[in-house]
Amino acid sequence: MDENLETPKTIEQLDTFIANAHDQKQNRATYIILSLLLPPFTIYLALFLSYRKKLLHVTLPVLLIFYSAITVVINLVGLINVGPPSNIAQLGVVANQKTDSQVTTLTILTTFLAFSSLLIGFYFRKKAKKDGNLSSNSLWMLFFVLNFLIYGVIFLMFKEASVLFSSISPAINNGYQGL
Repeated sequence: MDENLETPKTIEQLDTFIANAHDQKQNRATYIILSLLLPPFTIYLALFLSYRKKLLHVTLPVLLIFYSAITVVINLVGLINVGPPSNIAQLGVVANQKTDSQVTTLTILTTFLAFSSLLIGFYFRKKAKKDGNLSSNSLWMLFFVLNFLIYGVIFLMFKEASVLFSSISPAINNGYQGL
């Protein structure tokens, strides 16, 4: 049986158990905050530090849940169709329907991936709490799902930036002074 799951027999063991649980919660919060600084680089740093403290089985599902929830919210807000002002075409800004539909499709796919990642994260978080650890195969799967989600969102952001640039580039090329 894992030593983390043993029942404390003395007051000192109970105090140690409570202190360890408190430290784990503080470390997990620290790793989440660290991962927000400059993703994806700091995500890997947070995972590495979590691995060294033997908390990867707790931190990885939480990071997956956290980034999945952020992705779902941002993508759902991004899917709300806000039309440009009626006089925007006079400025030379045109929307390319083909690339706009590609961005919408990518947003829907990324949202679906984020929902799936959210469910996977909750499942493995529950499993890690129940078992006290996760197998290395589970950790690798969570790592790849997190990477797939992060790089899917990064690709979507670059695609949205290219659509934005291609739609305002005619106004810039025509010498519009307002942009």
